[in-house]
Amino acid sequence: MEKNSENKISQIRVGILLTYIQILLVMVVNIITTPIMTKYLGQAEFGLYNTISSTVAMFSILSLGFSSSYIKFFSIYKEENDQESIKKLNGMFLLVFVTIAVISLIIGIYLTFNLHLVFSDGLKENEYIIGSKLMLILAFNMATSFPIIVFQNIIVAYERFIFSKFMSIVRTVAPPLATIPFLLFGYNSVAVALVTTLVILMSDLIIVIYSLKELRVKFDFKRLEFSKFKELYVFTAFIAINFLVDQINWNSGQILLGRYQGTEAVAVFSIGFTLYTYFQNLSISISNLFVPRIHQIVNRNTDNKIQQGQELTDIFIKVGRIQYMILSLAALGLIFFGKDFITKYWVGEEYSLSYLVIVILIVSGMTQRVQSISLEIQRALDKYRFRTLVYFVIIAINIVLYIVFIKKYSVLGATVVFASSLVVGDGIIMNFYYHLQCNIDMIRYWREMIRISTGFIIPIIFGVFINKFSLVNNIAGFVVYACVYVIVYLISIWLFSMNEYEKGIFRQIISRILRKKA
Repeated sequence: MEKNSENKISQIRVGILLTYIQILLVMVVNIITTPIMTKYLGQAEFGLYNTISSTVAMFSILSLGFSSSYIKFFSIYKEENDQESIKKLNGMFLLVFVTIAVISLIIGIYLTFNLHLVFSDGLKENEYIIGSKLMLILAFNMATSFPIIVFQNIIVAYERFIFSKFMSIVRTVAPPLATIPFLLFGYNSVAVALVTTLVILMSDLIIVIYSLKELRVKFDFKRLEFSKFKELYVFTAFIAINFLVDQINWNSGQILLGRYQGTEAVAVFSIGFTLYTYFQNLSISISNLFVPRIHQIVNRNTDNKIQQGQELTDIFIKVGRIQYMILSLAALGLIFFGKDFITKYWVGEEYSLSYLVIVILIVSGMTQRVQSISLEIQRALDKYRFRTLVYFVIIAINIVLYIVFIKKYSVLGATVVFASSLVVGDGIIMNFYYHLQCNIDMIRYWREMIRISTGFIIPIIFGVFINKFSLVNNIAGFVVYACVYVIVYLISIWLFSMNEYEKGIFRQIISRILRKKA
């Protein structure tokens, strides 16, 4: 029993480590492969590839959030040691996702031959030919991914986190690396899509074999309990709506840019948007560490709302402070060094507008990112519906605004509309909701954030000084001044922003690094 418990703890610890490794690897690999793609595909075809990818990504809406409910029901049956019900559950989920895969493929095939329905006259004639091929390949890729979701959920349910995270790394890192030789030999985006699909299919096959051979997973298709399907639908309804809203929010801008302004505009927007996703991932990785603690607070203080509110506010501030200091390091760094990085050392001068995209997005999205733990608090309190409904209304308005602003202002129009949804939704409306309905003292929270900001004054002066006198003239100077900026930032927040708890965390990290080197 103790051995199994130790094994689970080991799986979790290594799983967390692999999560951070995945985030780092994805950033590094994309930073390496993106300039190769933009150079060898050209701006227009790179934008076309991203446009079609965003369109196909919308197909994931078909999953309706069902994947999130598997572990809930698996845990119930496992607790009861009901193996027959687990087999039925496996069979039903696999059947549901195979059906979704077929529907997804049918939609993809239809759009392949009717691409003008999505892009109207936004693409050139040769782009429609390439785009149709990309649509078919990527739609097939998406369709095959749906049944694999079942096997991925099964592996997580069996708490095989190491294998799960390892394969997740393979699926996200291997495809872009595998495409590099083909790009260097002059192949186009269709080859990139084919290689990506082939690599993912190979990884999917490994996942299936592992589930069947190692975990000995069984499926029962003969005695399916379709009454359970209704229960699943009720459980996942708002998760599905939220998933739908997020997909529309994240992908509609690029699709409408392709329709009204062409693929070059999509390419410029996608570079800035990609950098913003890295910025976003930093905050999520931090808040995920505190998820168990949040549920403990909520479950322990169901009767004492005052105590619950104080503890939730404490953890909201604790996580928010750490996120704010880490994200501000990245945000200020992008503001001061981002333009040179993008135009001189990464993808070229033709993407200079991407710098404005990332600056607008990180400034408008800072509040959302330093409050990412709020999503888990809402789930724990069963108050997640309000945010879903708020964003549902915002996205409905955004679609209209996207069309108007994209037609008039192109890339900047799409950026401003998306940024506005972050400011209005999470920056204003949800902050009032946290204070009034989630029992979190937001006045106290913002006082803490303002206090932290005093530590940013010296790094800002340093960054302005570097840009004012154009001190960065080559890649060596860029690296040196970027490193000096990091040192200046860390010293400044140590002196003017960090409390003793945060300094303790920093000391722990440094001491562990020194011990490993010794």
